[in-house]
Amino acid sequence: MTLQHRQQHGQVGCLYHSLYALLGDEALLEHANDVSAPRYYARLAAAGMLVSSLWCTEPGFSSTPTAFWESLRRRFTAASPGGAAHAPLLVNIGGATPGWLHQVAVLLPISPGEDIVHVSDSNFHEPLQFTWDGFLHSDYAQAYRVEMLGPADLDAYA
Repeated sequence: MTLQHRQQHGQVGCLYHSLYALLGDEALLEHANDVSAPRYYARLAAAGMLVSSLWCTEPGFSSTPTAFWESLRRRFTAASPGGAAHAPLLVNIGGATPGWLHQVAVLLPISPGEDIVHVSDSNFHEPLQFTWDGFLHSDYAQAYRVEMLGPADLDAYA
């Protein structure tokens, strides 16, 4: 999987830019200035997407510890033998405005031997790459929310 990437213009837009990075649907960017989380989740549901929360807390509480990322990587690797090289995630870190979150797209390496973490942060012109250790020591591993997209289809979860 390859991240699509666009830099956002202004202070808002990360919700839809991170989705665009994972899904590649440019129509998502039409909503970039809409900061309403309920409308964001409603649009995902209308598009047939299910959001699964893997970690969720608020600024001021503990962010994701290293053990969370290591456990998540092991779990995804075990669930995908010989399959995908990366797990696509939506990751929320502390934003520039106190109390706000900033959402980025992350491709977590889950294939044996794969060690590169890809990050699409719409604050930057180009996507970012980290070694696994570099990611664990970056701001992107200090997340308040980690989510995974899946289809909103009962048959997909047999």
